[in-house]
Amino acid sequence: MKISNNLNSMVQLEKELQETSESIVKLSTPSNISEEDTLSDDTSDINFTDELVKQIEIPISYSANANVISVQNAVQDTILDIKA
Repeated sequence: MKISNNLNSMVQLEKELQETSESIVKLSTPSNISEEDTLSDDTSDINFTDELVKQIEIPISYSANANVISVQNAVQDTILDIKA
């Protein structure tokens, strides 16, 4: 799980979530192509279990990052109040 205190990491997590969603859709969507084309290069390196685990892990990381940013803002506000 990736926890950071910047918005760029949260944007990256959103992109990873989108990519895993697309991978799962590729694996689970029935296609109207021949049997020899069913395992194309696009899906041959995708592990369904790994993609599902990422689907669980990424939102948790995103939430943790959001909490880190909230705590950082609260600490900053407290420090500014003490200075004033």
